[in-house]
Amino acid sequence: MKRALEPGSLSQTAAALAARRSALRCGPALLVALAGGCDLDSANAQRAVRTRPTHAPPLVPLRSTSPLFQDVVEPDAPRTPPPIPTRAPTIVTRGRWTDVAPGMRVHRAVIRLDDDPQGPELQWITLRTTIAQVRYGAAATVTDQLGAVVRAPVRASVVAGFFERDKHPSGVLEAAGQVLGQHHLHAGSGIFVVRDGRARVVPASSPQSEWSRADLAVQCGPRLVEPGPVIGVYGDRGDRYARAAACVRDRGATVDFIVTWSAAEPLRGPGLLAFAKALAGPSPTGDETGCESALNLDGGPSAGIVVDRSEAGSHPAVGPVPWAIVLAAR
Repeated sequence: MKRALEPGSLSQTAAALAARRSALRCGPALLVALAGGCDLDSANAQRAVRTRPTHAPPLVPLRSTSPLFQDVVEPDAPRTPPPIPTRAPTIVTRGRWTDVAPGMRVHRAVIRLDDDPQGPELQWITLRTTIAQVRYGAAATVTDQLGAVVRAPVRASVVAGFFERDKHPSGVLEAAGQVLGQHHLHAGSGIFVVRDGRARVVPASSPQSEWSRADLAVQCGPRLVEPGPVIGVYGDRGDRYARAAACVRDRGATVDFIVTWSAAEPLRGPGLLAFAKALAGPSPTGDETGCESALNLDGGPSAGIVVDRSEAGSHPAVGPVPWAIVLAAR
């Protein structure tokens, strides 16, 4: 998702693109990202993605100029959360698990959300990853296509959150010690973190010590499921768009990356409330329990996932995706 360009950031556009090109020169891994991967080979390019203009005023709460994204951020406020569903969505076409690599498998089903009776039939992809067996990182796609970074050793890629019009990450994007995007409270209400053999979602207002020096840290929002679990979205604005999310399971030992969209219209999908409920309750994969926490990773044309050698397990984003979460076997 593109946000409005920050004042002063035009001067950094060329440098940001140079940074993304230099990441491509890192070879097959394309990374600044995977633990043990390569570094940016240009100090100036690295500085461009690390630094926001100091004279820019604070951003207004994240809102795109497009009405497509008017529901992407929910403000933190003490409200009564909706109840967690007790049954799985209606299965239209049952899926099955397919192994991708050690610690990675993918599942695709067609469902209808009982909490969204007016909504469309949904394609629902779940890429399940095991922390102990998978390396997590981030990459500049350079071509704006998720599939561009899926080559050895990378086995899958997922959209890595919001971005600016000049293609800077809107908020925190860190991987393997590299700072690709800086923290900003209006870049999303949560940060997905993989560190010390465990995954979790922390509030964006958390101290830096909660998410820095991680294998992977991605800021986005809203927080769809809070620890408890508790549903983190409280209302339905009527918007129905494709969605992507990171879902933490098994006390942080497992991460599901979930992408869903309308079977009839790739840009369409569930409302955020219905999506959050589906993540918190029994899942379309047959799990009796849902996510312990979950973070929205983007929606609409940027919602996408590409799994190596699995057309059925992939949904390339309709629009540009300049940054990707990348996954490889250990």
